[in-house]
Amino acid sequence: AGLVLSGSGFCEFESFQARAGKPLIYFGALLAGAGLWMTTLRRRKQNFAERKQREHCMQLNAAWICLLADQTTLADLHDLHAISDNWARQSRRQVPEQRFWQESVDSDFQLGSEQLVRSLDQLYAQAAAAQLLLQDKVREVAAESDGELPVTPKKIKPADPDQVFVRWAEAEHSPELRARIQWTQLKKPTRAIEKVLSGLGRCSRLLDICRESIVFESVQGMHKCLLMLCEDETLDVLRVHNALIPGAECATGFRAVKVNLRFQSPAAYSLGVQGHICELLLLLKPFALILNEEQHAAYLDGLAINSKRSLRSLSHILASLNPLRHHSPSSPPPR
Repeated sequence: AGLVLSGSGFCEFESFQARAGKPLIYFGALLAGAGLWMTTLRRRKQNFAERKQREHCMQLNAAWICLLADQTTLADLHDLHAISDNWARQSRRQVPEQRFWQESVDSDFQLGSEQLVRSLDQLYAQAAAAQLLLQDKVREVAAESDGELPVTPKKIKPADPDQVFVRWAEAEHSPELRARIQWTQLKKPTRAIEKVLSGLGRCSRLLDICRESIVFESVQGMHKCLLMLCEDETLDVLRVHNALIPGAECATGFRAVKVNLRFQSPAAYSLGVQGHICELLLLLKPFALILNEEQHAAYLDGLAINSKRSLRSLSHILASLNPLRHHSPSSPPPR
């Protein structure tokens, strides 16, 4: 009887397997097709991003060649390179990182030990306050160096470049122009996390959460603005990266002067942001006219495609993203 039952059970299992076999095969084929479809879409998106990046790079390189054809502009570019190179040789500092100062236990008015920023929450809190100081400084140096700021155009696709940028000296006395100025927003948290995961390792190395840009008609205005920033006693200029060097190669075609600075004014100390590093981009108008949201998206896609660096240890990332983790003041910051 046991053999009969066992045989009948085995027959029922074979019957069930025969009935369920075709749906399982169909389901497996469906999964394989979906995987192939997603791989094809990913490859098409990658090819589209690479094509957009090449077009973007060609436009920027064409604008750069036009600038180099002017002998006066070429001489001004060499003078600008001499200033940035001289400043780099004099500074020779370590790689800048975001910092904060803990309050001293002995006094409420004295700063204690210097610490690295350990969380994105703390970094964005600093950036929100430092953004106000950076906008005031941009107004000041733009007025003195004949710099221009981006404004909201009256038309969707303006043909006149004057509708895209305006001098602060003109906007200062016009409420309508001041209301149209487009100040740069803080970097999106998703992009900040992506940069940390792609190789920075910890959030204290994010130096462009708070950023602004100034557009110049000529290299002479950029030259004057850079001198003002380096000689300003209320600023601590940590790094100057000049990509406007004649003869230097640029993989993306994007050329500008990037200045990393932090404020040392009484207002910065009162807000507690004297250790927060901001980024200020000095752009020439031919490059600024090419840049837009679509081109910037292609630029970011190109950076993601060309980035082949492996991810760092996730322990540092989790330490940066966890605001509930506590460290004693005497313990060193996580590496």
